[in-house]
Amino acid sequence: STRIRVANSPVKFIAVFGIGKVGGAGNGNGSEEDTKEKDSAVPQPRNYGGLFSSAVNMAKSSKAITKVGILGVEDWAEPTLALAAEHITSAHWKDDRFKGTMTEEAKKKSGEEELAPATYAFLGPAQSTVTSIDGAVKRGTALARGVMLTRQLVNAPPNVVNPVSLAKTAQEIAARHSDVFSAKILEREDCEKLGMGAFLAVARGSHYPPKFIHLTYSPPGGAKKKIAFIGKGLTFDSGGYNIKTGPASLIHLMKFDMGGAAAVLGAAAVIGALKPKDVEVHFVIATCENMIDSNAYRPGDIITASNGITIEI
Repeated sequence: STRIRVANSPVKFIAVFGIGKVGGAGNGNGSEEDTKEKDSAVPQPRNYGGLFSSAVNMAKSSKAITKVGILGVEDWAEPTLALAAEHITSAHWKDDRFKGTMTEEAKKKSGEEELAPATYAFLGPAQSTVTSIDGAVKRGTALARGVMLTRQLVNAPPNVVNPVSLAKTAQEIAARHSDVFSAKILEREDCEKLGMGAFLAVARGSHYPPKFIHLTYSPPGGAKKKIAFIGKGLTFDSGGYNIKTGPASLIHLMKFDMGGAAAVLGAAAVIGALKPKDVEVHFVIATCENMIDSNAYRPGDIITASNGITIEI
């Protein structure tokens, strides 16, 4: 990239970014689709990702920059605008929930005070072929927010994200999009009636009750097909009485066992915002915590799953 400073102008400087050769980046697998993408005369949207992130980082690096104009090599296509909205939104995201607090005065002295984000404008031909700028930006922003929700859930420690809080997050998503979403949370007693012995056994050692989460997205106008997202929601896995030990066990990172559930809830947030047509979507999460106490299952125990199959621990 290159920066060109401009004198005697409200424009502070012009930055020129390279986005690779004209034509798609290709995925290198040698397929016919890969060859077509490489030979394309139009830069593919994926080439622009670094451009948008760089533009945000440039703006964040200077308190003087309040407006950023992005001039493309051609008219902005809707997928590229969606990608821009996604990258710009993501680049402004910062998860500092667990970094302590600072007074506003201390932030100013350290240079960490919050600044209002810059305004971004996409410059192109006077007669643009883009028909749905708002739709493209909405799509990109929704995708970014879904990813950010997933990251927030995965980044949080297990004393913050647990089965109860995951169920609450699911209910909040359903409430936010109540016109198309419904939520059903099965409690321990409900799971017992359904014979979910394997799921309940894992949860026995934790003081957090297990939650079986089922969100349903029902599209406006009815559905022509159904799909489902299923995510593992083990908010902490100690290993039980076969406790994870030693440096290689990574027990301090076992909060990541709910990454599947976090991804599913992020997808639910995206779908609720975009409201796709003709498809009914189900989001299923079994969430609990695998801990040790006098009620926990033991190595050698035999439990019965909901399908009737017995399992020896």
